[in-house]
Amino acid sequence: MNLFIKNIGKFILFVFVFFVSITLVNKLAFKYINPFGINADYSTLILGDSHSKYAFNDKIIRQTYNFSNDADSYFYSYIKLKHTLKTNPKIDTVLISFSIHNIQKSIEQRWLLNNNHINDRLKLYFPLFGVDEYVFLFSKRPSKLITGAFSQVIFPFYLSNNRIDKYGGYQDLNHNILDEELKKLKQNNKEDINSFIEADIEKEYLQKSIKLCKANDITIILVNPPLHKSLWSKQKNLYLFYNKYFSDVLFYDFSQIDMRDNFFGDLVHLSPSGARYLAEMINVNNLFNPKEARAHNILYKQ
Repeated sequence: MNLFIKNIGKFILFVFVFFVSITLVNKLAFKYINPFGINADYSTLILGDSHSKYAFNDKIIRQTYNFSNDADSYFYSYIKLKHTLKTNPKIDTVLISFSIHNIQKSIEQRWLLNNNHINDRLKLYFPLFGVDEYVFLFSKRPSKLITGAFSQVIFPFYLSNNRIDKYGGYQDLNHNILDEELKKLKQNNKEDINSFIEADIEKEYLQKSIKLCKANDITIILVNPPLHKSLWSKQKNLYLFYNKYFSDVLFYDFSQIDMRDNFFGDLVHLSPSGARYLAEMINVNNLFNPKEARAHNILYKQ
């Protein structure tokens, strides 16, 4: 019996040392290859989820790199921000997508703490974690942290193929379901304000991103991308949340720009023509500049 226990202990120790070693090797490989290195001409970084991913065409918007990704929580945006700033000293402005769904607890559960979502993200992010991220995930989903140690075995594949697109980047939206979504909205057009519950974890990691930018003397801006006009009246909780926690941070509200229906692929995502229209508007009016954003009523006023 004692021999059996010793053998089990040796096996567990071997597995632990093996995966710690893989993690350290992957961290060194990431640092050496640096897939987060971007064009030195870029001075503005955009982070967020699909809302900003399909809205801000960085192929048109000058000196801007859009690193948003589908269903990205602020937890992963914070990790990307840390690593991007380390190797891109010319970044002086960071825009982070800030919409009503980003601060809802239901989305926090569906994205950040969803088991399938965690499995998918850990293949890419496990070696990028710092001690705080390992502790956080262990406190929330310990079994997923352990399985994530196994999944990172394929991490070198992504690095060797320079798969930065897996971490995010602007793309043209490839669907047009606006009419279907408008019909559904008409059938259920009531906004239950009382059902809103704040996403505490998301708020914490958004605060971490803001603190990191301020510590590096980087201008941090919260940005609400365009929404279809049918949703304009459904943002009360977003503005209340901003006024309560982030009123000292610049907030660009593009959500109520009057745009044609064909500029939307659905209620919250711009079509390629919509993204082009927005990008040209930003360039012509220099809207990422706070002074110009204020002059054109993009800077949110309490």
